[in-house]
Amino acid sequence: MLPKPTPQQLTWQDAELSMFLHFGVNTFTDREWGDGTENPRIFQPSQLSARQWVQTAKEAGFKYVILTAKHHDGFCLWQSKYTEHSVKNSPWQDGKGDVVREFTEACREAKMKVGLYLSPWDRRERT
Repeated sequence: MLPKPTPQQLTWQDAELSMFLHFGVNTFTDREWGDGTENPRIFQPSQLSARQWVQTAKEAGFKYVILTAKHHDGFCLWQSKYTEHSVKNSPWQDGKGDVVREFTEACREAKMKVGLYLSPWDRRERT
């Protein structure tokens, strides 16, 4: 018997285009990868618009939009209770911001499929 794709695999293939957004603390360090020693206070997006990201993706024909919610540096784009290395310790929105929430809400409004990438490697929490 030949291998047969699962319904989920067929859905992924039918989407054809997926956009991967790598946005985080290193957007402000001019480095590709951080090491977890970045000061969360440098995370200060002055004009963040998740709706603009998603609308651009939709207009370009993408069906999925994937956000890097936490990369190897360990910086979390949401209010994590498990680390201090997150948006809660940045001046952005007085430490009350949540990029993941804004992103997922924008995707839902635009009827786009949401993906979140969480790196299993965390250079900040070395334990």
